[in-house]
Amino acid sequence: MQPAPHRRTDRTQPRKRAGSSAWAAALLAAGLSLLPATVSAQSGPPTNLQTGDAPISPLLTVRSEEVFRKSLYGQRIENDYKAQLAVLAADNRRIEAELTAEEQDLSERRAEMEQQAFADLARAFDTKVREIRRERDQALTEANRKHEQAQSRFWTDIQPILGMALHESGAAAILEQQSVIASAQAIDITDHIVARIDATLADGSTLAPADAGPDPADDMGPAIAPDAARQSAPAAGQP
Repeated sequence: MQPAPHRRTDRTQPRKRAGSSAWAAALLAAGLSLLPATVSAQSGPPTNLQTGDAPISPLLTVRSEEVFRKSLYGQRIENDYKAQLAVLAADNRRIEAELTAEEQDLSERRAEMEQQAFADLARAFDTKVREIRRERDQALTEANRKHEQAQSRFWTDIQPILGMALHESGAAAILEQQSVIASAQAIDITDHIVARIDATLADGSTLAPADAGPDPADDMGPAIAPDAARQSAPAAGQP
């Protein structure tokens, strides 16, 4: 009985961001009416956040992927995720080298061993490989879970910033730009939101830990942009 060749354990290639556009679209569609009390209570007419004059439009747009990718907060989340994947990949390479050496040693000893003794060792080796593979898969799943949780926390944390943009501009809603067929560049506030996030939250590392609980997206209403949601359907955490 030959020990079953172990498969590569390196499954830590970065996966596509799962549902980021869908989450952002749902957030923008359902959450922006819930302005903080301090914002809603402000007196005086809302001013145009770009010109200081009358509101430019009842609708504004943002490119949610860029808000996440360009902000210091979003960049920190992605860098943390990539660093965690790099550690997992290094561990996987070390474990693979150890298993390869063990497999080779077992094969070389076969000629001088009784058949039953070799079979017992081969089965034990195969069991060990399967258990290691299960543990490494769990480690990757946990890294992906934490990454998705951090993404959800990002959109929750910037809610007051988006709400303030609504109040200051006098607009009624902020839409995901990718779900809009055509719009004027003047109503895109992506760069403004990114600058506000950087100034208010920096990279988000000093924020208080979020309480454990259900994903905030579970309580959101339907997304404004169903096409964006389909394009960003959650991907498996495997390459």
